[in-house]
Amino acid sequence: MAKAIKLYLKAGELGCAPGYYNLGCSYQYGGNGVEADKEMTKYYWELAAMNRDVTARHNLGGLEVAAGNEHRALKHYILSARTGYKLSLTRVWQS
Repeated sequence: MAKAIKLYLKAGELGCAPGYYNLGCSYQYGGNGVEADKEMTKYYWELAAMNRDVTARHNLGGLEVAAGNEHRALKHYILSARTGYKLSLTRVWQS
C-alpha cells in the first residue's frame, strides 16, 4: 500500500488529477498506509479539483458544508454541476 500512495502522488505530480483524488480519499478515512487526516484530504482534493477532477470538487463542497461554510460549499457544487455532475446539481437545487 505504501507503494500505491507513492504512485498516486507521482501520478498527481505528473498532472493526473485522479492520482491526487485517490490520495485524498486515502487520507479521508485512513488506511492504505496513511493515517486519517482531514487537512491532507482537503489539500489533495484541492489539487485534484484544480486539475479538473469534478468528484474532488464536489467532495470539497461536502467538506465546506461540514465546516459550516455554506457559501463556499455552494461555489464548489456550482463548479462541479457545470460539468454535468448530477449529484452536485442536486445539491445546488437543494440550496
